[in-house]
Amino acid sequence: MQEPLLSMEKSQIVGDNPFDNDLLNRRDLANKLTQYIERLKMGAVIAIDAPWGDGKTWFGKNWSEQLKIDGYSVAYIDAFEQDYMDDPFMLLASELLDIIQDKPQAKMRLTTKATNVVKATASISAKVGMGLITKFALGGVDLGNEIEGAISEASKETANKSSKWIENSFKKHSENKKSISEFKEELEKYATNQDKPIVIFVDELDRCKPDFAVSLVERIKHFFDVPNVIFVLLLNREQLEKAIKGVYGAETDAFAYLGKFINFSFGLPKVNLIDTGRDYQIRQFIYQTVKKYKFPQNRDFNSFTASLEFWVFIFDLSLRDIEKAIALYAFSGAYNVYYTDYLVYVILLKIKENDIFKRLSVSDIEAHKEMLKKLDNLIEKSNAQDRSFDGDMLTLYRDWHTAYINDDFTNSQSRISEMLKWFRRVTPKQIFPYLAQKIDLSID
Repeated sequence: MQEPLLSMEKSQIVGDNPFDNDLLNRRDLANKLTQYIERLKMGAVIAIDAPWGDGKTWFGKNWSEQLKIDGYSVAYIDAFEQDYMDDPFMLLASELLDIIQDKPQAKMRLTTKATNVVKATASISAKVGMGLITKFALGGVDLGNEIEGAISEASKETANKSSKWIENSFKKHSENKKSISEFKEELEKYATNQDKPIVIFVDELDRCKPDFAVSLVERIKHFFDVPNVIFVLLLNREQLEKAIKGVYGAETDAFAYLGKFINFSFGLPKVNLIDTGRDYQIRQFIYQTVKKYKFPQNRDFNSFTASLEFWVFIFDLSLRDIEKAIALYAFSGAYNVYYTDYLVYVILLKIKENDIFKRLSVSDIEAHKEMLKKLDNLIEKSNAQDRSFDGDMLTLYRDWHTAYINDDFTNSQSRISEMLKWFRRVTPKQIFPYLAQKIDLSID
């Protein structure tokens, strides 16, 4: 029998055509958004919001490729890969200039204006080291005795240089404003002459260093807010709001602040089993992902896919969670056993409740009690939604934890005694550690 692969075949996010293998019907969303941005003649910043692992990058890259086919000028920026840069303006301007191929003269003029902006902004940021002296000289800010003492002891040469820089900054202020204004005017001139909007995707923004992420959003507003230029931010808004608070303070109203820079925000539709018709879509996603591992097609394989499908709704699994679960199942080597359902449960605890999983792996009774409470809440939720089948299935795992807590695996009222026959080589108390050991692998 052929062994399954321990990793998936390397595959591109975008296939031969955009939205190939679109198992979640997200092409329709892309088409609707395309029709929407066609009407945004004054330009805009829109956000596609979803938690990590829900397929934002897949959606963004496929939509961007479809836009190219449809005749749009499109740039795609992975902000996380380039958050080492001092100023996001250079990143944004460079990507924009890369897609201007049809008019060399316009590109040259825009490059010149962008260069002037870099010079203007760099002249300020390069002097950050003098920040304390500048504030003290201009604002009468109370810097504290220690800092004021250090300033008073500074050499005359340093003081003279600081004063000279302050004087020059005032003189250059109007020139800097002019450079920024001229860049925006040149960009607007080029963009409004295009038949379709210029669309710039910014991905992984919420994974960047907080100061870089916030600065990038601000740069978009201050430098690129012109007609016929659309920015699409692929982000986890909750994480980006945390970044804003990290930069401006915990008391900052991050939601309102971000609202100043984003015109429209759309949630990437969540796929789960409670939505009518989505059970088929998620089943197909699981099947296509599992297929890449070349598992043997047998009863236990079918048991694995069915069990995983069941837990999608219960544990609110993201697409990335599903992929991780399948990878761990392949790593376990337990694809020809009769306890697959229990292994899937252990796998998902590792993914969704990793702290509890670690303690369960060493037979921590308190961890069993914590998981018991969580299962009670899930059962109550399932019963409230009239999903009695879910509650009945969850009771099996509830009984498992109860048996550990009470040190009693012989209760005739429980189905645990039935499950024990599949684990003849280990004692009842060793079952969870035994299964946990099979997936002893760090996975992100």
